Amino acid sequence: MQLLLSQLQTSGASSKSAEKRNCLLDEIQAQLVKLATDLLNCDRLSVSFEPELSTQSFVTALLAEAHTAGKWAALAQHLVGAKLELRFPNTVIPNNRVMAADASTGREGDFELGDMVFHVTVAPAAAVMEKCKRNLGHGRRVYVLVPEETLVAARQNAEMVAPRRIAVQSIESFVATNIEELFDFTGSGVRSGLRRLLEAYNRRVSEVETDLSLLIEMPSNLT
Repeated sequence: MQLLLSQLQTSGASSKSAEKRNCLLDEIQAQLVKLATDLLNCDRLSVSFEPELSTQSFVTALLAEAHTAGKWAALAQHLVGAKLELRFPNTVIPNNRVMAADASTGREGDFELGDMVFHVTVAPAAAVMEKCKRNLGHGRRVYVLVPEETLVAARQNAEMVAPRRIAVQSIESFVATNIEELFDFTGSGVRSGLRRLLEAYNRRVSEVETDLSLLIEMPSNLT
């Protein structure tokens, strides 16, 4: 809103009469209300929680739902960010918009912890592996996280670029295993862990993304 008001001042609106300025502000407000209403009423990602299935199956279902909705990459990045936040509660885990390029934010990758750089990608193509190669050249260790269905190809590409130097793991395993470990490998603990994971994910999305359809509807049996 501060930016909007600054733009209005430089546009010459401040020189208009109070009546004309108020009419202009009313029009802008109506547009903003419509935009906000559309965002708040948009459908969220939705997946059911079935306690008899593995934790990894739940994460797989989340990624599948996001893939169908065309939001695969965004969910993957923010889900990993939420998982790292739970795993390292005393460490600030950066939260960036999915479209923010590494170069523009000064990042080596999507996340950095210690001397490790994490790349979260649903398309482990040559460009990602070149980033990994640069990371290694800067003395960093590298972790690539990809959906299970692209895991074999990602490992093959990593071996071609830097044999045995790039760790590659599926997002499903990376997230699910830590939830199990953090919450004592018990059914009630895992339910609590998944609820906290989704809460952290939704908060992180709300902080940086404008597309609120990226939010995940909390399954009723996790509330």
